[in-house]
Amino acid sequence: MMTNPFQAFPRPPLRNDRLLPDIYKHVRIFSACTLAALIVCVFSVSGLANESYRGVAVQIEDGATLTIWEHRRMHRIRLYGITVPGMDRPLGQAAKSFSSTKVFNTELTVILQKCHPSEPPCGVIEVKGTTLNAQLVAQGLAKVNSGCREPVCEKWKALEQKARQQKLGLWACEETRPSRPDQPR
Repeated sequence: MMTNPFQAFPRPPLRNDRLLPDIYKHVRIFSACTLAALIVCVFSVSGLANESYRGVAVQIEDGATLTIWEHRRMHRIRLYGITVPGMDRPLGQAAKSFSSTKVFNTELTVILQKCHPSEPPCGVIEVKGTTLNAQLVAQGLAKVNSGCREPVCEKWKALEQKARQQKLGLWACEETRPSRPDQPR
């Protein structure tokens, strides 16, 4: 008759009453942390103002609407606080070309701002130490919106005034100087 070599060792108990409450405590802590992380993620994705992220501009629809690639996600962003002429208006194509040369395929930072919920998210685009929003205004290719209330808007209004005085872009001649850049003639 053959003896079982493992019979000499006692069999461990199936349930260790002393360790079980510790396991439940760790599960509760893990569940609470997971729930807290989920809540933070939901609120961070909801588009709160002054949130920012880094990405690369992969498409320029017009002078004021960009598609940004950020961590395997595409974001359609409208420039905050400015109005750029439409593609069918004078200087619309110039604004798109200017935006393309400044940001296309370039790493940039998007600082989201509050905007109307029915429109795409809007933001300030920072690239190489300056903002695309300010550059368009300074070149006379955009007008500062009257509803722009952020502190940076005052700087943009000063840039717009300077572009008007120098008769740049929209302010160059009577034909391209509408009261609103998107206003049809």
